[in-house]
Amino acid sequence: TPAGLWWLAVGLFAAQATTLAFITKFGVPPDENNHISFIDYYTDHSLDPFFSDQPPTYNLGDKTREVDYLYHYVMSLVQRVLPFSQTAEHYIIRLCTVALAVLTLYVLRRVFRRLGLSDTVSTLFVLVASGFSMVLMMSSAVNNDVLVWLGVATGLLLSLRLWEKPRVLDLLWLVSLVSYAGLAKRT
Repeated sequence: TPAGLWWLAVGLFAAQATTLAFITKFGVPPDENNHISFIDYYTDHSLDPFFSDQPPTYNLGDKTREVDYLYHYVMSLVQRVLPFSQTAEHYIIRLCTVALAVLTLYVLRRVFRRLGLSDTVSTLFVLVASGFSMVLMMSSAVNNDVLVWLGVATGLLLSLRLWEKPRVLDLLWLVSLVSYAGLAKRT
């Protein structure tokens, strides 16, 4: 069935991204060490996401004052609760990135369905996306871009739902998402 093929394509994508998560050396994606430094910094400091005292650090310079800290802060919470070595925790954060990428594909499938596109189109989209090495690399590394992808896909879905039938709850979710996106990624 077309739905079964979609799940097969997503499974293939997830298997490829998971494999890359374990075989790629840390720092191969050019900005991964920067993201890891942020996560480690927030793990070793206050639980409060809004630091009142933000002195420049050797690794981060004055970047602790930038607004795109939210992804790093959330992943630092994951790292705080894990009882493993820091390297193992970074692998788990990579797996969280794979999960966010798969969730993004699922939300995009719902967007395609709302637009009246078939599961065949969604399946082809997944197969094409998994063919791009950049998509696979970003889906298997520590980075905040996959969270941005999920936010954009969710924003599209909420916008379509509001277009079809305005609901207060969908509007509140969309306003929350836009507010969050302003903190998670600068535009």
